[in-house]
Order: sequence, then C-alpha cells, then structure tokens
Amino acid sequence: MNIKPNDEQTEYSEILISIKSRDSIHKYVEECLHKLKTGNVKIIGRQYAIMKAFSILEALKEKNEHFDYIIEYNNLT
Repeated sequence: MNIKPNDEQTEYSEILISIKSRDSIHKYVEECLHKLKTGNVKIIGRQYAIMKAFSILEALKEKNEHFDYIIEYNNLT
C-alpha cells in the first residue's frame, strides 16, 4: 500500500455508496473497475454505508490484485 503525501493534489472520480439494499455490491464493484481504467476512484461511505464500502474494497481486491488504496476516516465519534 502506498500512501501519498497530503500536499499532493490528485483528481478522483467519486462514488457515493448508498445503504439501500437494492444497490448491490456487484454494481459498485463494476462501476469502480470501469472508473479505475481512467484514473483514481474515491469510494465514499457515510454513516451506515461504511461497512458496505469495506465490502466493496474487499471485492475489488479479489478482482484486481495490483492497485493501491488509502483509507481515511473523518468525524467518527
């Protein structure tokens, strides 16, 4: 895992994870793989969607072994 310095400006495609059950993990994995072809992807899971975001990350690691990721936590109390 490579960690980039905070001062480095990087462009991301953002994917906001929904907690709705109709939005499957497979849908998000395919969207991430598609967007990874063109650049970096930021997966955002707020509140209860955090666990779904981790599940998506695990599924991505199974499909694509060679990618770097960074996990950031904001305002978790």
